[in-house]
Amino acid sequence: MYAVADGTIGPEIGALASQDPHLQGLRVHLETGDNEFYYAHLSQLTVQAGEHVVAGQLLGYSGSAAGVAHLHFA
Repeated sequence: MYAVADGTIGPEIGALASQDPHLQGLRVHLETGDNEFYYAHLSQLTVQAGEHVVAGQLLGYSGSAAGVAHLHFA
């Protein structure tokens, strides 16, 4: 998954503390001056909290939750 805009990786990153299979995988928040983008259910991250990223930069790899490969993007 790639950054849709220039911004900073927010502090809400990594796995959620839940045993719910629908919440499996890793998450990352990309904060810009005007927006915040949310990626969820990643299998691996390539960024860290506080890191500045540019549009098109790799953030991580798509994963799955509850046995289904997919990505949530908001």
